[in-house]
Amino acid sequence: MGIRNSSFLSPIDPATFIVYGPTPDPSLVLSDALNEDVELNSLANRFAWISHEAPDLRLCSPGWFTLTFDERLEFQAPESLFLMCREKISQRASKFSVLVRQFLDLYLDFVWSQVSEYQTEISAAHASPEMFTFRDWIYSALLPLPEAKIFLPAELGTGNYEFAEIDIVFWHKGELIQYSAWSHPALNPAKIIADTINKRF
Repeated sequence: MGIRNSSFLSPIDPATFIVYGPTPDPSLVLSDALNEDVELNSLANRFAWISHEAPDLRLCSPGWFTLTFDERLEFQAPESLFLMCREKISQRASKFSVLVRQFLDLYLDFVWSQVSEYQTEISAAHASPEMFTFRDWIYSALLPLPEAKIFLPAELGTGNYEFAEIDIVFWHKGELIQYSAWSHPALNPAKIIADTINKRF
């Protein structure tokens, strides 16, 4: 189910390192990031390094995937770009993780349906020259990080590189929202979002 949980967030160390996607050894991703002097509150296509004050991770957050100029020209319709987002997110889940992939599909379907259902309200409340259509609001949806490995702070670990493995996590209002596909495989993401995020996309 979806759970608000900050138990992996250290009050001593303000940073949380999350590796996501199929990764045999998440410690190598962490080592690479440290060697590259990655800045705090960075999002990349394999990890997120965030502080307690970091803004929510959303589909519009920069870093988790990029498009070339030519690729951008190919995605004139919001539907096309959203399908690309779906593909990029799905690629971060192993093809053998059936329940995780199922949840991602249900979640993204739900987000799309919410934007359609509340088209009038969104258009009226969020009119902006930066948004061409109400569909652009879909990119404010929270970004799921599938197959997440959360680096354990020193007080929870043994001093070595240790990670807590979670099927899917979201970062929202300074907290990790966790979802275990194996514990609740039939739970609809609409209920998870309503119960844990209390936010309409």
